[in-house]
Amino acid sequence: MPKNAVTDWSTTAANNTDVGGINIQGSAPVSNMDDALRTIMAQIATAMTTGSFEAHGVTTKSSNYTVLTTDRGYLINCTSALTLSLPAAATAAAGFTFSVKANGASVILDPNGAELIDGAATVTMQTGTSAVVVCTGTAWITAFIAEVTLAGTQTLTNKTLTTPTITINDNALTIQDNGDTTKKLALELSGITTATTRTMTLPDFSFIPAAINVQGQTVTGGASVTSFSLGTVSSGTLTPVPSDRPMQHYINNGAHTLAPGAVSGYYVLDITNGASAGAITTSGWTKVSGDAFTTTNGNKFRCSCSIGNGGSLLSVQALQ
Repeated sequence: MPKNAVTDWSTTAANNTDVGGINIQGSAPVSNMDDALRTIMAQIATAMTTGSFEAHGVTTKSSNYTVLTTDRGYLINCTSALTLSLPAAATAAAGFTFSVKANGASVILDPNGAELIDGAATVTMQTGTSAVVVCTGTAWITAFIAEVTLAGTQTLTNKTLTTPTITINDNALTIQDNGDTTKKLALELSGITTATTRTMTLPDFSFIPAAINVQGQTVTGGASVTSFSLGTVSSGTLTPVPSDRPMQHYINNGAHTLAPGAVSGYYVLDITNGASAGAITTSGWTKVSGDAFTTTNGNKFRCSCSIGNGGSLLSVQALQ
């Protein structure tokens, strides 16, 4: 194959038998040598201009380092926190290019003297990032190669995660205040049933959450409660649980007993008599007051039920 460019040259000397198609083997005319040398000069100049004459190697640094013109085309692999001092732009010349990888810690790119890089005095590369550094002849510019790693700390800006689904362990996620980074929020999911996913749906308004285990909170908002159905009761003993909901209801369709249970709390209980309503007997209440229950079909009763340290109270109000 004719050696029409520097990239066509072979590292095996015997394989370089021509330059741009000009025969340079031992039997070639002397004039071919003159033409070959001129062609070699042109190919080298072209390679220097296009960048195809770059060394393209890797050199590893673990401490501060001053980039040399012989580092042209190299990838400088930085394995610790360090500063790369750049040569004078005029010395490096326009088109001088090398690459940098911050492989383990942040790396500072520091131009010579008052020269600038990306319009700034220095550029800091975060851990895990890579960049191509190019000299313009008077300054430096960078072209970052986006990389996200599983190790180290990185700052991601304006990134949207879509698919696949991202799963993060709760002990690996904290949210911190932008002003005081010592203020943090952590999540703990150990209370969720095994093999179960719980979904938290936020309302369409700004709010301050309240904690059910903290005293002295000021509540300025309100809530709409959907009454909890206890179904139809026709026998046995019914013991509503206050924590089920603050409003509960059931249909009386047979004789049964209404008891307070041992769980402290307060709830409102609505009772509607069905076609086969039976007598309601109360049992276990410290005090029962108000109207008497009936068995008339369609009659309704609203009961205020409270259980606390002082005992239990059932207040019955007929609604007809």
